[in-house]
Amino acid sequence: DFPDFLTRIEQVRPELSTFAVADWVPLGRSDQGRPTISDAVDVKHVLDGYEVGWAEADARSVQLAVQQLEGSDPDALFVYLGNPDEVSHEHSSIGSEYRGAIALADEHVGILVEAIRTRATYGEEDWLILSSTDHGRRSDGGHGGDTEEERTIYFLANGPSVITGTPPDSIFIVDVAVTALTHLGIQIDPSWQLDGKPVGIR
Repeated sequence: DFPDFLTRIEQVRPELSTFAVADWVPLGRSDQGRPTISDAVDVKHVLDGYEVGWAEADARSVQLAVQQLEGSDPDALFVYLGNPDEVSHEHSSIGSEYRGAIALADEHVGILVEAIRTRATYGEEDWLILSSTDHGRRSDGGHGGDTEEERTIYFLANGPSVITGTPPDSIFIVDVAVTALTHLGIQIDPSWQLDGKPVGIR
């Protein structure tokens, strides 16, 4: 059993406030088995990017996260932006359309960062902002295989606990959740059998 990192937080430190928003439905809702993000998360929003339109769904997801940051005191948030992935699939490339979708996602991240930094209590808080992806992709826009380009992710971290510069070791997708959990002071239990390691933080 490998729950999402927010559910793991709820299991170990239920007093912490968790939030998730995703516009790819299987992440938050499933008719077959359990969704990736469980209902143990305190606040969870699921939008349908196929129904709403991916760019619009991403914008709505960000607005929901901003409202949460402005109106409550979340300890851990997860915001999924699906538009870049879907645009690359639609155009079967990593060309100009894909780069445009990444630029739009960058604007969305900027809105989230601004919402964090303008919190009245920001100076007393210890935020760690992580940005990453769940996979790489081929030049034709596809992914799901075992090639290096499909397994390579980017990893960006910002906050007082971050060690500036490029980490000396390779970074893998399994490191992202472990880094977030470690920042929150959650001891990684060996029985969880997590392959990841904390990356880039003190």
